[in-house]
Amino acid sequence: MHNHPDNRGVAEQSPHNQPQNSSKIVPPGIYQAILVEAEFRKSSHGTPGWHAKVEIIGGPHAGRRFWADYWLSKPAKPVSKDRLARMELYCIDDLRNPPIGREYAIDVAHRAGSMGRVFVDIVDAVPMSPADTTTNPQIRREPDTERQRADERRACLPYEEEEEVYYTEPQPPDDDDDDDDNSPFDDDYWDDYSNRDF
Repeated sequence: MHNHPDNRGVAEQSPHNQPQNSSKIVPPGIYQAILVEAEFRKSSHGTPGWHAKVEIIGGPHAGRRFWADYWLSKPAKPVSKDRLARMELYCIDDLRNPPIGREYAIDVAHRAGSMGRVFVDIVDAVPMSPADTTTNPQIRREPDTERQRADERRACLPYEEEEEVYYTEPQPPDDDDDDDDNSPFDDDYWDDYSNRDF
């Protein structure tokens, strides 16, 4: 069983978040899935994150859906950034415009919850390559040429320490900052920020 306590998928194996008999639970393994929904949201404690929902589209478990949260708080961000990069999502603009309908190979693991419940963790997800099929989805563990280019792109992005920028609307500048050339009211500010790393 995989264990990623810093950034676990938080999908319970039930559309209504109810405990299930183990015979109904999707077994751990690699599945072909499609991204059906994604949005920014905050946890009940106010932690910012990106919430994604995927649906298995091949095999006997087709139609089963899973949810995963990628938290963007300072402690969880390094793990989330790495996992989102595996999904070829590199910056805030990528998260604002999620590739709905894209096929992924997802690595599913189980996690025991309270009251006998079993949760499903999506511990890895990578875009499906053209060679993959519904009967043989692959998690690419070693970088191919395309992956190397993606990693190089990610390495070129600056690591920003700003938090929750995507939740912040433009605010009137402080009196002391009236002459600031980088005011959030300037169009150039948002144009410049749109492709920054998260």
